[in-house]
Amino acid sequence: MNKIVTLLLFISCIQMYAQQATIKGTLKDAKTNEILIGVNVTIENTTNGTTSDIDGHYELKVEPGKYNIVYSYVGYDNIVKTTHVKAAQIETIDVAMGEMQSMLDELVVTSSKFERKIGEESVSIDVIKPAAMEKQNMNNVSDVLQRSSGVTIVDGQANIRGGSGYSYGAGTRVLLLLDDLPILQADAGFPNWSGMPVENIGQIEVIKGAASALYGSSAMNGIVNVRSAYPTSKPYAKFSVFGSTVDNPNKKD
Repeated sequence: MNKIVTLLLFISCIQMYAQQATIKGTLKDAKTNEILIGVNVTIENTTNGTTSDIDGHYELKVEPGKYNIVYSYVGYDNIVKTTHVKAAQIETIDVAMGEMQSMLDELVVTSSKFERKIGEESVSIDVIKPAAMEKQNMNNVSDVLQRSSGVTIVDGQANIRGGSGYSYGAGTRVLLLLDDLPILQADAGFPNWSGMPVENIGQIEVIKGAASALYGSSAMNGIVNVRSAYPTSKPYAKFSVFGSTVDNPNKKD
């Protein structure tokens, strides 16, 4: 009797799965035609989503109906595609994403100590927005910085473009700032990454190159300036959940 019930449940599950529609496609850069890896693909106003794989492909399983599909990627304009799918239908939606034009209008203050558009700066600056941290569920600034090209964290020190982040006897070579104020430890000059207010970051400005003329010898290889977010007229709250699983590796089944 139990075998019959199990078989019926298995058959019903197969039938239910077969009624679902499939939305899939490939994501590329509109200008260079290069594939985009890690693009967020979500059904609007739902938790159903996925990301593009190493080949730029994505695939979503949905119930029959009409959906707005949102494609979002750091540095690119969000794209919304509307589709209507039927049961067992396979819908292919290929998307070419364009770079965010407003990035050149980003305001930065680190390189000149007053607000200027990033497109007017003569030095190489990378601006990291809070969305990049939220989408990847990061809770430490050092993890965020390693997503920036040319930046690595070695022994807790930020190294930019291969330049040493710290020199014993001389001190830091990459200056860490919080709202334009140095926050390195006074005695040893080490950064305290865990003390950075990740929940209140407006943007992180990374200068890739010497900035010692404005900041002294501590900025020989660059600057990391964490700028706090401005207060808004309406309060809002955010929740982030982090977890892990620990098990006995020697446990026998």
